[in-house]
Amino acid sequence: MKVMLQLNAPGYNNVVHNYDKPFMQSILMFFGMLFAYFINKCWDPEKKGNRPPSPLRSKIIAAIPSSFDLFASTLMTFGLIYINVSIFQMLRGSMVIFSAILSIIFLHRHIKAYEWIGIGICVIALVMIAIAGIYIPPYGNDDDNNSSAKSTTGTKVMGSLFVIGSQLIQAGQIVTEEFILKDINMPALEIVGWEGIWGFILMIVVAFPFAFICPGQDPSPLGGSLENFMDSFHQLFHSGTIAITCLLFVIAVLAYNIFGMLVTSQSSAIFRTILEAARTILIWFVMLIVAACHGPFGEVWCKWSWLELVGFILLTLSSFIYGGSLKLPFIRYDVLDGQAPENNAFNGDESMGRA
Repeated sequence: MKVMLQLNAPGYNNVVHNYDKPFMQSILMFFGMLFAYFINKCWDPEKKGNRPPSPLRSKIIAAIPSSFDLFASTLMTFGLIYINVSIFQMLRGSMVIFSAILSIIFLHRHIKAYEWIGIGICVIALVMIAIAGIYIPPYGNDDDNNSSAKSTTGTKVMGSLFVIGSQLIQAGQIVTEEFILKDINMPALEIVGWEGIWGFILMIVVAFPFAFICPGQDPSPLGGSLENFMDSFHQLFHSGTIAITCLLFVIAVLAYNIFGMLVTSQSSAIFRTILEAARTILIWFVMLIVAACHGPFGEVWCKWSWLELVGFILLTLSSFIYGGSLKLPFIRYDVLDGQAPENNAFNGDESMGRA
């Protein structure tokens, strides 16, 4: 996602600029997800045997969480334009806060004492990470006007707020999924596929026209659009690097949704928490290595990176405390608390339709 945003190629009227296309990334995400529908026809990873054909009502209902996903994913990618990918990944941990709040309001769920402690530590961690993200300098040459405009304190704060706002929307998606999909007996892959199909349709019918008529910096016949789909495809078909990156992204989205579903259904809450922490640290580690090797992309290590590291450790710790995997000596745990995380929709980062 981050590499795609930093590539450049000639677009509309041969204007060379970055492929910072959040709406394009969203339609590629849904395009990758819709293939899950066809994979479901020949593979049953849940091993639940033959099921009756899904009713039309269930297929239509899948459009609701897909709409949440469209809005959240696009807003999240806008945020990624302005901040480092490691900060982006860690700020996504804010979803647990919004999930808990929304579950209290709409699902009338009781949040236990240790969960509140986990949420509190999560808030402290996210503040530390956001502060570090503001002061960590961007990697590479920042002399050109386009790069300078994207590395100011104001734009970094805006990018962080976009990512946090997107997690509020995705928390709403999870609550909605739990409410409307609990009685739907559809294979998980089929649900992912239908969310991809609906998302792809909504992108073409609603999102792309909106982005085109909305004023912005993308070259377009209107003098500037938030995102010009003609410009996006012009760059795509005139740059082999962008085309390959987009193809890899589509494959990654499909694989992520399939394997994420398998992890969610086959593993424990503690394993999902460890896996999520490993994913975040791996992303950060790769970006640091690429920068150290003077690659075209990456992140620098500086004194503010230590604050980010402490924030990440606290963020991981908060996940273990919230999920009940790490028990605090001064908190009384009920006998059933150990089982609760397994059925908690807010553990981990895997929700249907999220890339």
